Amino acid sequence: MQRPKEWLLLHRHPELMEQAVEELLRYAGLVRVLFRRATEDVTLNGTLIRKGDRVILRIIAAKRDPNYFFDANEIYVTRRSTGHFALGAGSHSCVGASLIRMAAVTITYRC
Repeated sequence: MQRPKEWLLLHRHPELMEQAVEELLRYAGLVRVLFRRATEDVTLNGTLIRKGDRVILRIIAAKRDPNYFFDANEIYVTRRSTGHFALGAGSHSCVGASLIRMAAVTITYRC
């Protein structure tokens, strides 16, 4: 509702719903920060992170990275979002990711 042009586009083209849900997950997401412990010493961009150090991962910042997402602070329902971590990835992927996506698309279609 904060982006009336995007809402109108989605309303007129409901076939964009699945990629619009992905874009909303990228833009707003569910998780904004994760906490981890380093399992070994590692140097990242010249900074030493020692084994056992607590690491704060700002997922919201990664989802707004202008080097990865064009015009990253805007929502585009036509964007083909790939590579966002809204529901995790790999062994840290949310087991309910498919259900969340399906429910979001289904609920939105009914509105």
